[in-house]
Amino acid sequence: MMKVAFGKIFVLEWLKLMLSVMLAFALMSCDRAPTSTTVGGNGKVRLVLAVSVNPKDRASYQAAVRDFRAAHPEIEVDVMEVAGDIYQKMLIMMAARNAPDLMWMGQGFSGMVDRGVFLDVTDRVKRDLDTTIYAPQALEWYQHDGRQYGVAFGLDLRLICYNKALFDEAKVSYPQNGWTYDQFLQAAKALTIDRDGDGRIDQYGFEGDLDLSLFNAKVISEEGKGALCNSPEMIDFLQTNVDLSEIHKVSPRGQQTANEQLKDPVTTFRQGKTAMMTMATWNLPELQDRCAEMRWDVVSNPAVRQNGHWGSSQAIVISADTRFPEQSWMLAKVFLHKDFQMGKFPVILPSNIEAQKELAGRLRGKAPSVESMIIASRSLYRMPRVPRMRELMQFWLDATESVWALKLTPQQAMDRAFGQINRAMAMHRENAI
Repeated sequence: MMKVAFGKIFVLEWLKLMLSVMLAFALMSCDRAPTSTTVGGNGKVRLVLAVSVNPKDRASYQAAVRDFRAAHPEIEVDVMEVAGDIYQKMLIMMAARNAPDLMWMGQGFSGMVDRGVFLDVTDRVKRDLDTTIYAPQALEWYQHDGRQYGVAFGLDLRLICYNKALFDEAKVSYPQNGWTYDQFLQAAKALTIDRDGDGRIDQYGFEGDLDLSLFNAKVISEEGKGALCNSPEMIDFLQTNVDLSEIHKVSPRGQQTANEQLKDPVTTFRQGKTAMMTMATWNLPELQDRCAEMRWDVVSNPAVRQNGHWGSSQAIVISADTRFPEQSWMLAKVFLHKDFQMGKFPVILPSNIEAQKELAGRLRGKAPSVESMIIASRSLYRMPRVPRMRELMQFWLDATESVWALKLTPQQAMDRAFGQINRAMAMHRENAI
């Protein structure tokens, strides 16, 4: 989600995007008019649900809406499938006073909630939900100023995927949850092989990066007061990952040819050129399809300086402008049911703890390991709630890429990003006055 390379976007397209977002924020400061949803000519309430979908999870939304319509024939639901940047689309619709009644939200929620665009569901949650059956992040990550604006139906996370056949061939034990950095590095070295003795590595032990959360490294302070990306923890994160490639030679980063860098990680994993790689939950269906003939599984990250996993979440929230808050809440609760959440696995790890347990029992011994995902979810680190976080993160991403390409040292790159982020934040504050 934050892999967008703004430097590669055509200037005109970038300007159009910025102008549309600026217009959306400007208009949202004005009094809002009611959404266009109405009671139709047939007397039915009509709700519009906007979702960000891909072919792998479209069916789960369609089934949930179909069942809801059958249970509530007095309510019609139109599903609006949004391709591309759903946050930009929602901002523009909100500015046009035509927001959908309900909408999918992920990390972008934190940059929009202080605009007053979401319905406060605090009292409804207390009235209708047993909050003890949900992972704590499902509630915490959708709170603002002590109020609840949604409940996540799923958790997104990144962990490590490994090829069992390559481990067996090298006579290396499979990684176990709770493993250490030393155990990880030992396995990666044993799985890095020059098969034909030509001096070039044919199989790498690891591809990707050990997450910055494992080093307690932060890009921006939680309160949004300034950049933290030039901290010793961040330099440690970058240098450790560079060393995997340049010192230990267990990772292809920095050693790949331009041709090899065009290949996606799943391709190299499928070809047996990588024994371990980082993988996000939303990539797992692709892995299931393309690597169906392989023996693979997932495991939680090794502890480096601490346990940690990048984390995000998915929720259905309600527009503050909806004319039908109760009907919208009825529909929103459907996505919190364990059956819906289990249907979306492994695109997400269900936030419903009962769904997690049921999946773990049903899929025991099958990839991807639900148990590993549950363990990983206990040490999730989300991005800070800072306005225009995606824009600010791009400075850090660009600087990080210069480190991976060996163009700058970690300190040089992070000092550059530190200045860029702080200048951008200062400009944002001035414009807000």
